[in-house]
Amino acid sequence: MLSQPLRYANSRPRPRGLIPLRIAAAVVLASLLASCAGKGPRLPEPGAERPGLDERQAQLAYNHFTDGSLLFSMGDYEAAAEAFERALRYDPASYEIRLSLAESYFRLRQFTRAIAVAKAIVPKDAEVYDLLGRTYGYLGQNEDARTAYLDLLQYDSTDTQAYWFLSRLAMRRGNLEEATNHLSHLARYRPASRIYNELGDLYIRMGRPDDAIATYRRSLVQDSTEANRGAFLGLAGALEAAGRIDEAAARYRYVIAASPEDLTTRRRLVHLYLSHNELDSAIAQVEEILAREPSDADRVRLGLLLYDTEQYDRAESLFVQIAAVDGEESYLGVF
Repeated sequence: MLSQPLRYANSRPRPRGLIPLRIAAAVVLASLLASCAGKGPRLPEPGAERPGLDERQAQLAYNHFTDGSLLFSMGDYEAAAEAFERALRYDPASYEIRLSLAESYFRLRQFTRAIAVAKAIVPKDAEVYDLLGRTYGYLGQNEDARTAYLDLLQYDSTDTQAYWFLSRLAMRRGNLEEATNHLSHLARYRPASRIYNELGDLYIRMGRPDDAIATYRRSLVQDSTEANRGAFLGLAGALEAAGRIDEAAARYRYVIAASPEDLTTRRRLVHLYLSHNELDSAIAQVEEILAREPSDADRVRLGLLLYDTEQYDRAESLFVQIAAVDGEESYLGVF
């Protein structure tokens, strides 16, 4: 064992093999320190003494901390917490011991204790605020979680978990502008079609179709397969909202060509055609719908379209067929 005052690992332990604690302790700690080089809190130089901490206290704190680190890596969070508690008695000012103890409490779902320990850490950094954000979130204390995650972003503006939580909370509160801002940052640091699609949907709800178009296209860059049909449909809807009707119709037809049985998209295309008085195109789509799923509602719609396009014989024949089965009431009310 090392004999002089020691620094502690500044991140949660990584899984290791099941080997004797005392033999493994120095190896585990050295490995942890190496894995954390260049990130995390600024640690004292090796051998630097903490105020009021003598060599014996430092050695005992180190022994218990390394025991706790290995126990944590083995998934024994209760025993790890006990070891960190003992370590803290000898070095109560240690950032690393407090953070490890708070994380152990979090894994044990002792959220109140985790918060109490984390809040006592001074100064705080990204890891502490991350732990506080997660813990408050589990407790449903959303305002405290929001504050913690906003503080976290001051230290690490790339933290995707923070942006995800903040966007969810903003959407639940109906603050679409804030939700859009957080999702935009999330998409920047974790580009994924699912995130782009959600962001595009928000732009549509906010009446920003041009932004939605650009966002759905980014989604399709990530995944242009049929599995990302939400982006194709979203793009079609955004083009429609922007008044780019021919492009929107082409997108709907693309989706239908890939999934001919998709009647929902066919109905969206019918609505598009009707809203721009393209009745012949609408008739063709309604006929396709009826061929796949006959229903009186679509028969009536087709009959009315035939009537509007002066195809009176076809319209009358269709209405007679409906009346023969269901009676006049099934269609007369639509006139």
